[in-house]
Formats: sequence, structure tokens, C-alpha cells
Amino acid sequence: MKTPDTTNAKAKDERLAKLYRKLESAIAAKAPTADAIFAEAYDMVETAIRRGVSHKEIISLLNEIYGLKLHSATFRELLKKEREARTDGTRAAKCPMCDQVLAASDDVPATAPVREPSH
Repeated sequence: MKTPDTTNAKAKDERLAKLYRKLESAIAAKAPTADAIFAEAYDMVETAIRRGVSHKEIISLLNEIYGLKLHSATFRELLKKEREARTDGTRAAKCPMCDQVLAASDDVPATAPVREPSH
């Protein structure tokens, strides 16, 4: 025999499951944010900076490929935020080709030799 408590618990579980499915669907349909895109592309961005590619050219490529509308100030802010996130020990920038950990260009003294990845 069903009690009111078990019926209410089942209805609650069904509503939560339905909400979960709807939210997952909404999240999947939502376009990624500039922050998420930048975090995904960060390793390549940092490698390009270390190899002398200008911020202007990187911004242009990010805008073209990802359909963003980044400006120089936004790019610098995203770069700063991502560098901070990676220096707090949770993740490090790595070369996308050889997986070698890269130092942020701000962390390398001007007189330090640039160590090119071995690929």
C-alpha cells in the first residue's frame, strides 16, 4: 500500500529528474562563453605569444574562428584571468604539440633564453 509520503517522494524525484534533464538540455544548447573558449584555446595562445605572434593577430584569429568580438582590452583581461587560474596550481599551460609545461611570458625574465619545444 502506498503511503502519502512515498507518493510525494516519488513525485518529488520525478520532478527533480525532469528538471535535471531540462537544465542539461539548456546547458548543452547554450553557446560557449568567451571565457570558456579562451580557456580551451589558452595553451595555443600562450605558445603563439611566446613565439612572437602579436596579440592583434591572435585576437583576429580567435574572432574569425570562434565568431567572437574580442577587443584588445578584453583579450588582455581574459589572458590575465586565465594565467591567474593556471598559476594557482589547478592547471598549467602546456604546449599543444608536445605537452611540455610552458611558463607564462610574464614569468620569464627578458634575458632568459626561450626553450623551444622539441617537435
